[in-house]
Amino acid sequence: MHNFFILLLISIVISVTGCGGGTTKKVDISDVAELTNRPIVEIDTPELTQLAEDYTQSGKFLDAALIYTRLASAAPDPDRQNYQLLAVDTLLSGHYIIQASQLLDEIEVDSLDNTFQTRKTLLTAKLALTNNKPNLALEIMAPLRDLETTVDI
Repeated sequence: MHNFFILLLISIVISVTGCGGGTTKKVDISDVAELTNRPIVEIDTPELTQLAEDYTQSGKFLDAALIYTRLASAAPDPDRQNYQLLAVDTLLSGHYIIQASQLLDEIEVDSLDNTFQTRKTLLTAKLALTNNKPNLALEIMAPLRDLETTVDI
């Protein structure tokens, strides 16, 4: 988890400084830095969660993922895995494929209920689709074929 956090911070710094050619997303990390640098006991989880959701809606995917990763580091199971899965989904939405893949590999859901295992499987399939591997995505999702689902209409 520590390596992912460092990689995520490096990615943010690169985005902010605009290294390399092409266009970069403008990232405002002042809110994130203020909120994520507080001691864990001072973190207001609903405040951070709302900020992450706001950042996701406005396209600041790295900022949102950083917040979810910080929340995961301070949370017990299964909240930890929930925040990690949210971070992966956010990174995939922002096309940060390498970071999403690395974090996804670190998430342990085997001891949790099937909901978490299903979410991880779906994110793994989404990652495969993002990498233009539809056959792999279908193979990954094969165990979910017999899964009972409920639909609220």
